[in-house]
Amino acid sequence: MANLNSYFISSYTNDTWTNLVTVTNKSMILCISATNTTENSITCEIRITDNTSTEKFRLLPPTELTSYNNITNSDKIVIPAGYKINVKASAPGVTFMVNLAENIWYNYYN
Repeated sequence: MANLNSYFISSYTNDTWTNLVTVTNKSMILCISATNTTENSITCEIRITDNTSTEKFRLLPPTELTSYNNITNSDKIVIPAGYKINVKASAPGVTFMVNLAENIWYNYYN
């Protein structure tokens, strides 16, 4: 059985990778988004790193979000325990959100 959880962050240091969430058990990203809540364009990025902070996958390469716009990805991505979802934005005003199915496991013998 998986636990469904949502994580949000809207406070970060500009142009610095910030941890949105560290998964403690195997998890699946159900949906992830970045929303610009300002009148100005802001460049956003999202990546997955391992437990040593080595980048494993870039979910969102540098992308300019125009004013009051958002970008969403609902591809299902499984990430191992200890991996992190990091976010970065060029200016204040972006809210990042991820919905996770945490503690996923499969019983192949039933």
